[in-house]
Amino acid sequence: MQTIQLSLIPDEQIPEFKRLNFKITEVSLADVLLRGIHPWGCSDHSSHTVEATLQRLNAPDQLIRELKELGYSHDINYSTERTYYREGTMFERMLADIRDHLYFVDGLGYLQLVAIAKRTLAANWNHQTVYSLLSRIYSDFNSLRDFLKNKRKQIKLSGYNDIANYDLSQMLTLEDFQDEESVLISQALPITNFRQASVLGQIGDDHGNLKLTESISHFQMRSDGYRNIAYSESIIYTCIRKGEFIRMLPSLVPRHAIREQARQIAQRWRHDQGRYCFTVNIETAERMIEKGNFQIGFPNLNYLAPKDASTANAAFTEHRVHTYAIGGFIRANASGEMIKEILKNHEVAMTGRKEELLEKLAKLAAKVYREKEPELDDYFNHNHYINTTAGLSESHPFNVINDCDLKEFILAMYTTKHQRGNTILAANHNNDTYDLVSLAQALIKGEVSATGAYLNVET
Repeated sequence: MQTIQLSLIPDEQIPEFKRLNFKITEVSLADVLLRGIHPWGCSDHSSHTVEATLQRLNAPDQLIRELKELGYSHDINYSTERTYYREGTMFERMLADIRDHLYFVDGLGYLQLVAIAKRTLAANWNHQTVYSLLSRIYSDFNSLRDFLKNKRKQIKLSGYNDIANYDLSQMLTLEDFQDEESVLISQALPITNFRQASVLGQIGDDHGNLKLTESISHFQMRSDGYRNIAYSESIIYTCIRKGEFIRMLPSLVPRHAIREQARQIAQRWRHDQGRYCFTVNIETAERMIEKGNFQIGFPNLNYLAPKDASTANAAFTEHRVHTYAIGGFIRANASGEMIKEILKNHEVAMTGRKEELLEKLAKLAAKVYREKEPELDDYFNHNHYINTTAGLSESHPFNVINDCDLKEFILAMYTTKHQRGNTILAANHNNDTYDLVSLAQALIKGEVSATGAYLNVET
């Protein structure tokens, strides 16, 4: 698993001040569950990671009192609009914004701040620096001219352009601006918002790993299917941790193949005798993620307010009609990461906006369709089906192209092209309303659907 690791590094220009640095690092599942380390990439916006982090950094007791009174320690006003075009997630963009607009310090007082500003200006004392200081102080030319003539009566100034005839850095020194401390600070420092460096302890552990809660007890795991059975479909497990043990509760639909899959999963991983619901320890759960084709998620993680824990459910079989149906497949509402994972498995470039990824997915489906079409033709030439239009909960999968990760998608394309009169599924019938890419796109967008239960008939 991964998390965000935070650290502070000295500013290149002013080493007494530090800037935020962050990177993605590896952590264990035990770190996440037992110590509350944030599970990077496994939770969504509903966890409110951005809001919770800002809430801690902007807490009144985290502001530097002496600097706050003078306007140098104030709330971080993160703007999603300002950072919209930056790379990364919303949280990464917020961290980059903090890096660019907040200094972290150890025990900085106002007098020390002024001294650092003066030192910085002295090291870069030139005509442009002095002119910028004057421009901040004097808003009109007459007051600026009066100030300069008071310093050197023989100078002649009739307009701003005449100032370029003189080297202001030779005419004026820092002492001439000793009563303009706020101007010196704003001119010298690119950032004028400060926090104590210790504030990182409010959002990270001793190693800087992002931590916004003490521990995590509820999460989900999803089985991505087993290839040793004909029908392979995801099963969502509600996971409840007590101590170092996790109770795995599957949500089951009334399909024999799904229940068989759940039994196999329990038999392989359980520490008890549970047939469907079973118990594992954290180490086993981590192996399930690493080796067992499981994914983990935290849909109930909310750092601002607790969510109700999710529940598992199971449906009872209502009938025994032996029918066949097409299962779920990826649609336009799928996440970009899910689409990229499929493209990656087929060595297709994963760059581009979501619309471009969906177009690549449609082209990939067309390619896989052509590869699997001979096998599908052979299967449906020997096995004949009619569509009853009604979806039945006990429907089984078609036992064909089981080695294909896009099986249900390809079957949806095939049945759409080879269904005659919306009823008879025939390999020798071809509906050419759509070409393959257009058909895949229509299925992805939901413009065409492949529904109903198919009855096997003898001919």
